[in-house]
Amino acid sequence: MKTLTPALLNFLQNNNSFNKADLFQITLNNGQIIYASDYGVDLTFGGNIYYATQYGVWKRGPVTQEAKARPESTTMDITLEAKQSVLYPGTDTSLMATLNAGLFDGAIVKVLTVYWPIGTMPPRS
Repeated sequence: MKTLTPALLNFLQNNNSFNKADLFQITLNNGQIIYASDYGVDLTFGGNIYYATQYGVWKRGPVTQEAKARPESTTMDITLEAKQSVLYPGTDTSLMATLNAGLFDGAIVKVLTVYWPIGTMPPRS
């Protein structure tokens, strides 16, 4: 079970409709970090730009976690849709080719979900 911060709980209780985006920080084994978002435009959060399409379109599935007496890993399906023209950063190789070659195996993926009121600008922090 996730614990909501008091600020997020207050926001959700007081806003019937709102914008929501998942932000992906993918740290590869070589230290390269890819910042991506499932939102329709690039977002700046925590001093980083999370790209909507520069690195393809990333989406997450449901999160599965079991309550146990010892720490267990959490599972989440992540999908990537990327055209052949989407390149791995700093190369002329397609992102999907590097994915298929195993460059993303063992990557550490951090997913942040941000919310903000409809009619206001996306988060910038």
